[in-house]
Amino acid sequence: MKQRSYKRVIGALVIIILALIIIILGETIRISGESVIKEVEPKYTETIIRPKVIEPITEISLIDITLTRYYPNDSTGSDKCTATKCTSDFEVNDKGWFTYQGKVVMATATYACQKYCKNRAKYGPLPSDYRIYNFYDEIQFELEGAKYTGIVLDSCGACMWNINGEKIQRYDIYTPSGKTNSSLIQGKNVGKTSAKLVLD
Repeated sequence: MKQRSYKRVIGALVIIILALIIIILGETIRISGESVIKEVEPKYTETIIRPKVIEPITEISLIDITLTRYYPNDSTGSDKCTATKCTSDFEVNDKGWFTYQGKVVMATATYACQKYCKNRAKYGPLPSDYRIYNFYDEIQFELEGAKYTGIVLDSCGACMWNINGEKIQRYDIYTPSGKTNSSLIQGKNVGKTSAKLVLD
């Protein structure tokens, strides 16, 4: 009987020891698993810094030009129509200049004149620092402290060569026959005034 009691006691002890081992192993595995998880977790949140997009700085250049004007029935034989449109298509602004769709109607050196103007032979090659345009090109210019947008609707022969030895290119503004409301070319005299061409 005593042997059976010992066996039962020993068996119970073995069961208790096994249970303790299982509990200890389980706790060790849990702690070990947590430590693995903790090692994998980042220690800080990474912030992605994207480079700031810097818009390019656009420099504006100003070039000296000479503004003149022409008008229907002037001494150069101008008509009520330009090479592209007629006065019926235009409005007149507060300066007394013809405008088309809000832009100042202008004549200047054009590729068309290079090919078709009747006096083109006398103009010779376009001076190297002169600009030449297609019809409907837009021109930005400054006059009397204000900026304007012009549109090329006509050709100007005198704008294509160094007329009378002038070193600065001309640009013509188309106006009605009377006086203009600006210091630009008062009266019916073709005249000329200094201005600035705006280049982006």
